[in-house]
Amino acid sequence: MSFSSYEQVLIVQNNLVSGVASADIGYQTQTEPLYVAGMGYMDNFISGPTEGQMNVTRYMLGKDFIKSITDDETVSGGIILDNGQSVGFTRGRLLNYSVSCNVGQIPEIRNTFKVYGNLGGGVSPITRWNPNKTDYDLGDFVSMSVKNDGFAQDLIYKCVEARIVEEPGSSTAWELVHADSVQAARIVKDSLAQANQIKDREYVIPTQGSIKINFKGTKTQDTAYTLSEFPGFNAILGFNYSRGLDLDSLYALRDEQLKGTPLTDYEAIDIQIIYPIKSTFDFTVALDNYRLSDMRAFLDYANWDKGRVEQDIEIQMFDPQDMSSDPVMTYSVQRAKLLSENVTSQTGEETVLNVSFEGYERDKLMNEPWFLNYSDLEPSNDLDISGGTEARIERVET
Repeated sequence: MSFSSYEQVLIVQNNLVSGVASADIGYQTQTEPLYVAGMGYMDNFISGPTEGQMNVTRYMLGKDFIKSITDDETVSGGIILDNGQSVGFTRGRLLNYSVSCNVGQIPEIRNTFKVYGNLGGGVSPITRWNPNKTDYDLGDFVSMSVKNDGFAQDLIYKCVEARIVEEPGSSTAWELVHADSVQAARIVKDSLAQANQIKDREYVIPTQGSIKINFKGTKTQDTAYTLSEFPGFNAILGFNYSRGLDLDSLYALRDEQLKGTPLTDYEAIDIQIIYPIKSTFDFTVALDNYRLSDMRAFLDYANWDKGRVEQDIEIQMFDPQDMSSDPVMTYSVQRAKLLSENVTSQTGEETVLNVSFEGYERDKLMNEPWFLNYSDLEPSNDLDISGGTEARIERVET
């Protein structure tokens, strides 16, 4: 029996994800052939870590909780079909978040999750029980990892008391949803859907007039200090935003291996963010009050000194029915540099401008490098070179 996309749900951190257009989830194992001198090919062996990935394309129908997932946060999730069959993952990291918005189209969000834990049919999409979490409340669901003949067969528990810290399976405060994992997943799916019914959801779809952009000089935080003149908020015709992480996973020998105990999870013991984090912003505006920068402005020292080169850019998406309320979603790029400006003018069409920015985020734990203070780089006229080559060498030695 097959199931349509209308009969399945996508779950991330025990939340139903709305507006899903497509989702794919899977893993890939790396293998290499083994050759022995005088015998040729013997076998193939695993040559690298097995890691999974989930890609999701969604329509923006309101506030997006996935945007609030932090860079170092691990998440669980997966897909549950109508009959209870599921594919789940653990220890996922949000690798990429991108948004595409154009006139006449519902904005689209694309996410990529990298899976460093486990992924498969026996892995529950429900979040793992966390012994450090002390605020489990009535009705919360958690999963517990269980091995069944070498395969994952997670159990799902429901909290039946408030403010619980005890481990599921050893306390009456937790109730086993169902001994059969398929039936348990189906019950959880129906329970989450009941708690978040379609008729009760608030959908907010931004329109052309409800999307505004603002940018200002990073150094001065002043809208007057920009390479291009684009004062205040401006309605835009479309934009593309993307922010992606470069992650490096560390695998090493465990205590179990050193003690001769079989190792069953083979998970990364650490995952590091490789800085800087890159963000890009491309947007299209009607050529109205926007004044282009000149092509050589980026190379002019005066613009660096005055803080015009690096921009803090922010796009706000409002509810079209209530522009005075707080924005539904906000996307920003810090310390972005102008990459390109391109004007397109066609007969019978509105003249539009395409602008591209690129920004990089440094590790917040690191100090600001001295050279970012451009005023310290003011060329000096005090150096006396009248003594020729010998005088310059003497100064260096001194």
